[in-house]
Amino acid sequence: MSKINKTSNSSELNWEKKEWFDRVVTWEKYYEIPHISIPESELKSFQYSIIHRSIYTNSKLVKAKIISGPIRCTFCNIDDENIEHLFFFCPKARTLYMQLLDYIKSETNFDTSALVLNPFNILFGFLIDIECINAINHLFILTKRFIYICRCKNETDPTFGNLLKFIKFKIKLEKMSVSPTENFDKKWGRLGQAFVGGDN
Repeated sequence: MSKINKTSNSSELNWEKKEWFDRVVTWEKYYEIPHISIPESELKSFQYSIIHRSIYTNSKLVKAKIISGPIRCTFCNIDDENIEHLFFFCPKARTLYMQLLDYIKSETNFDTSALVLNPFNILFGFLIDIECINAINHLFILTKRFIYICRCKNETDPTFGNLLKFIKFKIKLEKMSVSPTENFDKKWGRLGQAFVGGDN
């Protein structure tokens, strides 16, 4: 069975041509993730931009003749900076995801074994039925947003400490804007304590 859906749009077809793209996917499910996981419009748009491959990376900027170079990754300077490298294959990006999982596990005793770090889960979202899955997807989209902000600022060494500050700030804003509070608690569950702490 072909992994390419005949009804796919051009961005989906381009994803499906990648060497690591080894499965048939239902794209509609990935498009639903930002809608159900994120209250912030700008962050939703950011995730949709990843799926649509419209995020500007060094490779895209050079190809569009907006810049002449460099084409290498802003962070590792090893491989060309395209979307999948910037958000998944770059060693510094992968380190942040692993540190995020370690933090979640250590602060909440949350079982992170089902959160496999592969290109599908990182780039498009987790399609698994576990506790707090909407919060999990929100956290990983926030991490990608942080990575992209650092890339745009040419900060070559994004740290987990700064990522954590960024995430906590965003989640505290969400808690203040969500009414009733029960909706926030239902989404974040015990994960909320790790990111809003004594502000409960």
